[in-house]
Amino acid sequence: MKRLLQTALISTALISGAAMAEVSQECILDGRVSHKESTQDATKVRLTFNSIEHGEQARCRSMGRSAKARIQFKAKASDNLDKLPHGSEVRYRYVEQDGQAQWELLQANTSI
Repeated sequence: MKRLLQTALISTALISGAAMAEVSQECILDGRVSHKESTQDATKVRLTFNSIEHGEQARCRSMGRSAKARIQFKAKASDNLDKLPHGSEVRYRYVEQDGQAQWELLQANTSI
């Protein structure tokens, strides 16, 4: 009986540990739409981020904090960045969890 209880406790700990993946980095980035270029296939939108803050779940470490740093990512189609006018303000959340990077649009403000 004691052996069964130990096995149950160990398997519960392993299952709950797998469900709670650790966030290793979280950054909140504020910026503006600075350039749009349309091609036949898609519209490329360039954002210029002007501030980076630490998130609530983890510190922001690897984002380039120098003025010349470049960050490239592919936004989700649902972000509708191609529909935002030049100068629109955006706020993104970058999360790195289990080695996977994820970008989430938190806010888009078109009133300039």
